[in-house]
Amino acid sequence: MTLPVSEGRNIGDVVPVTLSSRVTELGTLYLEAIASDNGQKWHVEFDVREDA
Repeated sequence: MTLPVSEGRNIGDVVPVTLSSRVTELGTLYLEAIASDNGQKWHVEFDVREDA
């Protein structure tokens, strides 16, 4: 996954993260990548609902 460059990081840096996830009340998978070094967070959502 490519994330936006933020302060203190350079393009191409590899950032070790811990993943946290939950399913929202709307049925989407809420995924959060939390940087191991400074706690910076990135949010990604996926639609996990079945088509009707």
